Amino acid sequence: MKRKKAMATFVVALAIVGLCFFLLQQNQKTRNYSEKKAESKRTYIDAKKDSPRIHVFDDSKFVFVAQAEGLQYGQDYVTDITGHQLEFQDDIDDQNVPKAPLVGADENFKVLAYDLNEPSYKAKEIDVLKLLGKDNQYRVSHNQKLYYVNDKDYLHLIIHKSNFGSSKDIMLDLSSGQLMDIQQFGDLKQVPSPYGNRDIAFGGVYKELRQKLAENYRLYLVSGYIEKDLSEKNMDKEVDVSNTNFSELYPEIAKDMKNISRLYFRPKQYSSKEWFDKLLYWFAPKGQDALEVYATDPVTGERTQIKSYDALQAWAAEHPE
Repeated sequence: MKRKKAMATFVVALAIVGLCFFLLQQNQKTRNYSEKKAESKRTYIDAKKDSPRIHVFDDSKFVFVAQAEGLQYGQDYVTDITGHQLEFQDDIDDQNVPKAPLVGADENFKVLAYDLNEPSYKAKEIDVLKLLGKDNQYRVSHNQKLYYVNDKDYLHLIIHKSNFGSSKDIMLDLSSGQLMDIQQFGDLKQVPSPYGNRDIAFGGVYKELRQKLAENYRLYLVSGYIEKDLSEKNMDKEVDVSNTNFSELYPEIAKDMKNISRLYFRPKQYSSKEWFDKLLYWFAPKGQDALEVYATDPVTGERTQIKSYDALQAWAAEHPE
């Protein structure tokens, strides 16, 4: 009788052990499935670009950058980004899969800050994910904007935990390579532009200058800088400044003008007088003093050729609007 009881107890125990082993196996299979499911839904964003070609010229007041997109331009730095980081998929809903995993060892998001004050324009790499710390769950948006505040360049970035989840703004000091408290910058919409064009807009001159640069050279003029004109009507044209004073002064830059990303006046040195006078002379046909632009009297329609900033101010004084 005792033997039968012992045998029954042994069978029950064996059954319990077998059940536990089966449940453990099933749990492991479920976990492996969840991990595979998560991995299959995770994708990574890679940002890798060619280095821009940079020229700083005319007493280091102007910067020309070619063959790159998505750059940000400042007083002391031109910035780009490179990286390898997780792209979140909001349809991962398995409870065993975290929405915002910690940043992996192979992930990075680097700001490439090309130093305009170094002869080689060497870039320093600032890994924002490392700056955020080892327990960081945030990734960095590719949206960025450079601000020039108190004689320094700062890069505004947005970090996020998921495509539509929590996000916050951060500010990167490009000179120190450190993150700053963005609150100290106040409302970024109120940060003034270092450039202005009101004093070169009298008589429709600024508008006419824009039109001439677009029509003649496929260049798009904005306050303080020039880019390639991407309007549909000029898409079939090449940027060509070979017959200008600019090509005589800066032949190497002129050759690369077809690949222009931006030509700009460095913010700290900016002067609307010098910018206007330079534009008129640079983009005039070779040997001419000024590109032909006119101020138009809004009352009489009389047109007066303007050959300099001072001439425009004198005309404006005689034609108060």
